[in-house]
Amino acid sequence: MLSEVIEKYQNFILDIWGVVHDGKELIPGAEEFINTLKLHNKNFCFLSNAPRPAAVAHKRFMEIGLGDTDVNRITTSGDIFITRIDDFQGANIFILGEELNADLLAGITISRAEQVENADYLLILTFGSSEADLLQHTDVFKKAIAKGIVMLCPNPDIVVFHNGEPRYTPGAFARLYENMGGKVKYYGKPYKEAYEYVFTKYDMDPAKTIMIGDSLDTDIKGAANAGIDSLLVLTGIHSTEKQLEELYKKYNLKPTYVAQNLRF
Repeated sequence: MLSEVIEKYQNFILDIWGVVHDGKELIPGAEEFINTLKLHNKNFCFLSNAPRPAAVAHKRFMEIGLGDTDVNRITTSGDIFITRIDDFQGANIFILGEELNADLLAGITISRAEQVENADYLLILTFGSSEADLLQHTDVFKKAIAKGIVMLCPNPDIVVFHNGEPRYTPGAFARLYENMGGKVKYYGKPYKEAYEYVFTKYDMDPAKTIMIGDSLDTDIKGAANAGIDSLLVLTGIHSTEKQLEELYKKYNLKPTYVAQNLRF
């Protein structure tokens, strides 16, 4: 089936976490698949919901043995957010979790609010190791929502698995903010704008493009939103085919293809 996919499409968008690596090491089959894309002169890129610059994602590539991959092939939701930073010039931004993602705003001039009550926007960059951690900023959220402050979320993911353990990402906090009545502006997958950004950046014809990811909620839904085909690999968030039919009903979508991994 993977050989069929290689033959059929010219452009490939690959998720990183759960497809290429798990945060610590390469996922079996990923390197071979990438090398096959190169061998067949395919146009490919990596699209991650990481709230960090591409250079940080590339550093991890080098650490796990993919150092020959061009950093310009990587686009993150953090990169996409930074391209829109001029939208917030003159605004005061209250930031949660900057110490965890300081590299995202390195060299970027913005006006930081010391208190959320004085902010025009709330930027969420924080992570949690448990569901209980999601409640750590509830008081700040209540104050922000009372003032009608829009949250900016450059990582729409809800959870990733690091060494087999769940890690709740900024998207989980953003969902809570919405459930409490707040408004959120997301940057990244599954939003159509993220795919349109890479179509332009990498000169990809959507009709000849496929998205490869491990998440129905972001990668596969995003492909559907952008009108392109998709391949779901069961090496990350979804690890068994037994749960897929229920998930298809939950998300009201199906990928074009499903594979256990990227091994030929």
